[in-house]
Amino acid sequence: MPSNVRVVNLFDGQLYGSASVSAPSPGFYGVFRAGTGAPTTAGVTATPLPGFPTASGPSSYGFAAVDRDATVAGADALYVADDRSPMAGGGVQRWTLSAGGTWALGATFNTGLTSGARGVTAWVDGGDVLVAAVTAENPSRVVAFLDRAGTPPGAATVIATAPMNTQYRGVALAPTP
Repeated sequence: MPSNVRVVNLFDGQLYGSASVSAPSPGFYGVFRAGTGAPTTAGVTATPLPGFPTASGPSSYGFAAVDRDATVAGADALYVADDRSPMAGGGVQRWTLSAGGTWALGATFNTGLTSGARGVTAWVDGGDVLVAAVTAENPSRVVAFLDRAGTPPGAATVIATAPMNTQYRGVALAPTP
């Protein structure tokens, strides 16, 4: 297991985490799978998702998985918050799963950002994905992006800015009845 697990999440009954560290080998610079299913004991093996870098790369924090493509079983798109500067690739990255089981970086949403991101959530609305993220700047902001298939990433829409002496750390969807 990486020494600096940043965020954990459960999707499709599987536990995942994010990290940005070179040890233990292989390095963990993105999202990894923790054991099988939802482990309840210590000592599970962490495995970087195929396609994510194992050498220096992203500075991953929050992530959200959605099922965007009906031809690929389960979650096939990962939105990963990266707190590097936008010029270095930070913002919200969209990773897509191929039919062969490998993840590939498809786009980075960072237009209109002055920093990277730390928290993210996403949901499918028709053929589009709506993405909300928390920026890594001070004061942090909650921003939104629309991920429309076949179009390049658009600019961030600011939803809220943290008040003085406060900092947003994450964003999540509220359950619906």
